[in-house]
Amino acid sequence: MPKNIIYTVSVNPGLCFNRCVASQKRYAKKINADFYCCKSWTSLYNEDLKTDSEKRFIVDLLKDYDRVLYLDADVYVNDFAMDIFGWYKDDRNFIIYNEVMYNGVQMDAHIEYCAKTYNINWPKTNGHYDWLNAGVMLCSKGHEKVFDYNPKNFFKFQNMPMIYDMPYMHKNIYDNHIPVTFLDKRFNTMVYFERTGFFLHFANVLDRDKKINEVCN
Repeated sequence: MPKNIIYTVSVNPGLCFNRCVASQKRYAKKINADFYCCKSWTSLYNEDLKTDSEKRFIVDLLKDYDRVLYLDADVYVNDFAMDIFGWYKDDRNFIIYNEVMYNGVQMDAHIEYCAKTYNINWPKTNGHYDWLNAGVMLCSKGHEKVFDYNPKNFFKFQNMPMIYDMPYMHKNIYDNHIPVTFLDKRFNTMVYFERTGFFLHFANVLDRDKKINEVCN
């Protein structure tokens, strides 16, 4: 039997994070996966980069587990959610949500600058640069270099303080030719745009503590 784990990072949480993490824990039990929540910083990096650098713990988890599902702490898992490990049972690609495919999201101006400045062969879908959302990631052995975080080489989008690790993560994926499968959006439904899905992601939602009570009964 494959050995799977769900991993999240939740330090100093509020109501939204508490409810989301509790839902993730229930889901792990339902699908017979282990669950681990990082509740204190182990990273030595600055405050802005702590959460992102904690994702590197996925590399350690892959030493003991076949697959790791990383969830941001603001991802609520509905009780009717399908087993994501079973859904992608035979897919060993790095599985992640491509925002450019849904909801009119595109980051072309920012990505164009990064692609040229850092010499990234950044692919496109439907005429726009792919934008992979790191809030839900299904990882397997062989994907460790996605999280090869080096603060000396780190870069981020200019003038977008809320986005830290994703541009750098994209470079790691493309430079290391890591194959990607785009996640079914039901496993990363952005509550900012819609409210039906297996996993509800409260990214960029103002007053999340209030909204989660409206969205999740």
